[in-house]
Amino acid sequence: MVVVMSAGRASSGVTFGFITFAPVHPRTFSPASFHPDPRRKRSHSAPFPAHNPRRYLIKLPAAGSDKYIKEDKGPEAGDRYKKAKYGGPDSDDEAPEKQSAHGGKKVGVAAVIANARSDEDVPPNFDLLVTFALGLLRALLRKMSGEKGVGGGGKALGEKRESILEGVVPLAVRALSSRRGSIPPLAVRCLAQLSTMKLAAFDSSTGALARRIMALLRECSSPNEQLAQDCLKLLNNLLKRHTAFTPTDAQFRFIITFAFGDLEGDHREEQRSTTFSLMRAVLARRPLLPEVYDCMKTVSSLVVRANAKDVRELCAQALVQFLLDYPLGERRLQQHLEALAANLEYQHASGRLSAMNCLRDVVARFPAEAVEAQATFLFVPMVARLGADEDAACRRAAGEALTTLLKRVAGTGAGRKLLALAVGWCAGSESGSSGATSDPRLRRAAMQTLGLAVTAAPKDAARAVAVARPHVASALHEHDPEKGGDDDDDDATVRGWQTAYYALLLVEKAAASCPKALSDPIPGATGDDDGTMVPVGRFDDPDAVWSGAQALLLHRHQWVQHAAARVVGHRLASHGSQMASALASGTETNGPIDLERVARCCVAVLEQGTGGGAVEIDDG
Repeated sequence: MVVVMSAGRASSGVTFGFITFAPVHPRTFSPASFHPDPRRKRSHSAPFPAHNPRRYLIKLPAAGSDKYIKEDKGPEAGDRYKKAKYGGPDSDDEAPEKQSAHGGKKVGVAAVIANARSDEDVPPNFDLLVTFALGLLRALLRKMSGEKGVGGGGKALGEKRESILEGVVPLAVRALSSRRGSIPPLAVRCLAQLSTMKLAAFDSSTGALARRIMALLRECSSPNEQLAQDCLKLLNNLLKRHTAFTPTDAQFRFIITFAFGDLEGDHREEQRSTTFSLMRAVLARRPLLPEVYDCMKTVSSLVVRANAKDVRELCAQALVQFLLDYPLGERRLQQHLEALAANLEYQHASGRLSAMNCLRDVVARFPAEAVEAQATFLFVPMVARLGADEDAACRRAAGEALTTLLKRVAGTGAGRKLLALAVGWCAGSESGSSGATSDPRLRRAAMQTLGLAVTAAPKDAARAVAVARPHVASALHEHDPEKGGDDDDDDATVRGWQTAYYALLLVEKAAASCPKALSDPIPGATGDDDGTMVPVGRFDDPDAVWSGAQALLLHRHQWVQHAAARVVGHRLASHGSQMASALASGTETNGPIDLERVARCCVAVLEQGTGGGAVEIDDG
């Protein structure tokens, strides 16, 4: 380094410390002296003209000549930025490099996050470039998400794009720690989309990524904020798709407290879906924490008392998964099932419907051994709601739940026990048999249950229907309009129309699925070892069922009339040719169906809409 200084008068060099001032002529440092022209000959005139002022040259000592001076060259151009971007050998928490499938080296996520801890490590206005780059990346990922198979990675993603995205993940993770408010939200959204792909970069440093997400969530005042929702979506994808991502117990506690603290709040549909999807992802990891059990108690109560229908459905799904997958003792499992059974009596129909659907899902998805063990406990309240609930949707749901239960226990001892209970409830109080009931609602619910059993488990239901046949025939004859009641529509015959109607439906289903149950002898009446609850009376004859159906053709309730007509029509379709041959030959038949009486009943039904005498029957 040289410095030119002016002085008044000096004839020789002067030294001050380590700097020496030497007299020189200004021509020495002219541009021509540094860049001489080879075509021009150097002049040998006097170097120091008398009219030019004297100047002095400052000579600095050579490097390393003075032991008291330490030379610092400083970083070369771009070294600090490269270290911030790619990490350096002196990084403390740098993850070990891994060899990718394409032969290149992968930099650990922790190494990227550990560097660039200050704004001095990046060029000026670098945050604008990062924001622009993340915006482009997000637009590209949204376009890629529409391609078939891209979400799963692998062949659909392509090796080239996969290698590029593997390098993008650490950079996006690094952006989570930026101090610029616009960068972390974009980085979270990009990572949420990247996490749907099977990228190994997410498994390189899961701990650092989890800490960054938790730090962003702590900055949010409510889970309803957009940044919080994006972080929850990212956590949901990581927990479901990346098994190496395993938060600590403390982080799980924070997630449960932050995300599931206000499940009844006024949330949008998308927010509810994200919250409950994350809840199911957390339950799938099975963290053994008291906060999980406390949270599921709240979820169990929301199954029935939540105002929004989608909240009740989402809570039911989460509760079923908890009961199925989470490690529970018998006592705790029984407590949850008892709570659901008790909620079948909830005052609002929407809550009862949600509880019944939840029990149906439990029965459908529980292991066979658990269903058989809980079959009787679940069967009784379901039958009670089938007969006593005032809401049609709840009764329909109860029928679906019973059908599912009967299918699961078909062919087992538990299934035969349930059908035996239903047969006992079919008996009326006047029969005097064991298990008889005076409540008509339970009686018709039992007949409905047998009808469901005929559809769900025909083999097991055939014997149960044969045993219950006398009770069904008794119910049909009790509502014969020729034997009771008066012309008032409020008489006992009309008020009990439901029992006759469901008895006819049971006969109709049995005639289609197991006709032998209506014609064969009653099991146990001839000394069968299994018959311990078979009554013996005037309705043991198989023809009693068909004669009772014929009598109900004149019932004043139209539903009963239609059901009776279908049952009689089924009998005529199967035995009509024999009856017609006997009638044509003049042979009297003592069958349960009288053709003349059926014809007169049909005429009477037609006259109900046209008036008396409108239809005549020819004696011939």
